[in-house]
Amino acid sequence: MDVFEFLTTSLGAAVILGAFSLLFYKDNPWSRWTEYSIVGLGVGWGTVIATWTAVELCIKPLIAGDISKLVPLILGLLTYTQFSRRYRWAMRFPLALVSSAGLAIVLTGLPVSDFIVQLRAIAIPLTACSGFDLVNGIITIICVISVLSYFTFTHEHTGALGSFAKLGRIFMMLGFGAEFAMTVVSNCAHAIIVIVFLLKNWLHLL
Repeated sequence: MDVFEFLTTSLGAAVILGAFSLLFYKDNPWSRWTEYSIVGLGVGWGTVIATWTAVELCIKPLIAGDISKLVPLILGLLTYTQFSRRYRWAMRFPLALVSSAGLAIVLTGLPVSDFIVQLRAIAIPLTACSGFDLVNGIITIICVISVLSYFTFTHEHTGALGSFAKLGRIFMMLGFGAEFAMTVVSNCAHAIIVIVFLLKNWLHLL
């Protein structure tokens, strides 16, 4: 192992152990150093990427004669007026433009991705599928309708609506539990990778 690899591996091990120290001991200077280092590196990396993107997509074409790139350049520079009490009002223009454009993009894609596509997914031809797909489709339809009935607030949850709403709550708990289990499994997989790195690359015990 050369010196550079040893230093980078030791630094990675120090960051990992600093993060783990918060689990086995209360907040300490080591864990704070790890947290601040990760946040600082993330901000630094994001700043470099943002600067490179601005240079490649805006400044270089502007120098080459593309005057249209002057508009995003000015709007981008106006965002820095937030650091001035006198000219902070100018930040509203790029903020309003970005917010309205983002909202328009979301509203144009949201009905298709979150509504129409899901309706097509549950509206399967139940008469032209196998037995397993038929049962799965029926369960899916019941799940969707019962969960939607749980969020019906214009009528008291009594009688048939109340029973169906309770069934929807059960389906939601199953979904939340499965999502949480997937998160735990994913975190355990990351933890195993980190432990293998410590034992193999750093301590050379594997």
